[in-house]
Amino acid sequence: MLSNRHAWWDKRAKDNKVDKTHWRNWCVIVFGEARYSLNKWDPTFIRVYKPCAMLNAPRYFNPKTGKMEQVMEMSNLTKQEAYECAKGLNFLDGE
Repeated sequence: MLSNRHAWWDKRAKDNKVDKTHWRNWCVIVFGEARYSLNKWDPTFIRVYKPCAMLNAPRYFNPKTGKMEQVMEMSNLTKQEAYECAKGLNFLDGE
């Protein structure tokens, strides 16, 4: 008896095809962080690089263009590449 159900490998092929279209959706963002020392009251502001998915990247309104823009240093990376780039930039302090 034939049924209308699809084979499991057809469903798996569709799922894998969808996943492969979005595998380079990571970026590296930069933000400022305040660090306090024990002797000072004034904080030291440093730049920190973090890996982030593009869908979760922070947005801000740019009054010059009149559009919402994302804060990204590098984009179109895989998850592993984003973590490695952020680690390297933090080590080199953005040089």
